[in-house]
Formats: sequence, C-alpha cells, structure tokens
Amino acid sequence: MRFQNIITAGIAVAVSAMYQSAHAQITPIPPTAHETGGQMYPSHFVPWPPIKENDILKKRRLWEDISISGKNNKAFALANGKSPLITVLAECVNKGKIKAYGTQDDRFTHALTTDEFQQIFTTKQPPGSRISKYAIKEDSLFLNTGKATVRILAIAPVVATTLTDGTIKEEPMFWVYYPDCRKYLSDYHIAGALTWDDLFERQQFKGVITRSTGSTPRPGNMPKTSH
Repeated sequence: MRFQNIITAGIAVAVSAMYQSAHAQITPIPPTAHETGGQMYPSHFVPWPPIKENDILKKRRLWEDISISGKNNKAFALANGKSPLITVLAECVNKGKIKAYGTQDDRFTHALTTDEFQQIFTTKQPPGSRISKYAIKEDSLFLNTGKATVRILAIAPVVATTLTDGTIKEEPMFWVYYPDCRKYLSDYHIAGALTWDDLFERQQFKGVITRSTGSTPRPGNMPKTSH
C-alpha cells in the first residue's frame, strides 16, 4: 500500500509539472515564408495534430481573463497597431469566415445572425466604453506520451462601460470558436512577423484563471466545423 501511495503521489507531481510546462511560453519554430501585403513574412500556422480521447490521461478545462492593461499583454492594448484583435475578429465575422456566438453561455448554442452581430456594437459598446479584457476558454491536456498541451476553445472580447454612478460594468460581446479562427488569425500580423495565431499558440500572454474544472467536455459543447 505504501508503494502504491508513492506511485500515486509521483504521478500527481508529474501531472502538475506538465500542466505548468504547457502554459510556459513556447520557443518559436523557424517557419516557412509567404508573402503578406507585399512584404515577406514567415508563416507560423501549423494545424493541430489530432489527439484521441484515449490518449488523454488528464484534462482540465480553464477559463481565463486576459487584461489588456497587463504589462505582458501589450499586444491586446494596441489601439493604432496593425491589427487590433477586436477588429480582426469583427472583420472575419463580417466576411463570413467565422461565426460569432451569443453570450447566453459559452457553449456555442446560438450563432448570431448578421443583424444581431451588428447590433452588438451599438448595444454593448456605447460611447465611453472600451475593450478591457479578453476571456478565453481552453483545455489543458496531459497525454499518455508524457507530453502536455493546451488547446484554446473560445475567445470573447469583454467590454467595460462606466455607469452614471461611477461603477464599471463588464460583459462579453460575443464568443468565437477558436479552432475555426486559427488559420485566419495567422494572416493578421501584430508587429513584424508575429501573428495573432503565434501569440495564442505560444501562450505569449498573461491570463488570470477565473474558473476551472476537471470534467470531460460533452460533444455538444463544440459547434460543428469542417476543419
């Protein structure tokens, strides 16, 4: 029994260590080049390798808030940069590249119509409001190969509005299904060769975990996708 307890404790320590490793910044991999906007930039987009459910030893679902005022999150605070994230997401939705989902929940149960999406920018972003943070939902996976990885599932811009009494109200504008966004985010550069896909895949941001669960997600928690 004592030997079994030692083994169990060892596995727990290993899982914790691998979880921390999965959230560490990833070393950039030398990319291939492609042309964007008349200038040569490296392309970092690499589709996720498939992971079978029986290859997952431990799964932890996390909800994080990425404050744009954080010192490690300067890319999110770009007002006049090349491609502010809110502009990128709105452009992709308006062009029909990705779908936006309502904020009744974060399970993609209601795909917004074009009119509903346009109304968001008047009802949820009145004068004086601002994007204060981005909420993300992700799975941290510990695999039976000894490796750990993080798969982001959803992103939502969060708008802050100062009310007449001086209090600040924060609410998500809409959700997007991140796996459907990846190949498009790789076309938008933040600075130089760095794309939004690079930033998210390398975990080059500092988030605050607001909620977590170890439960296995139901298939209904993900929208249908052709990717």
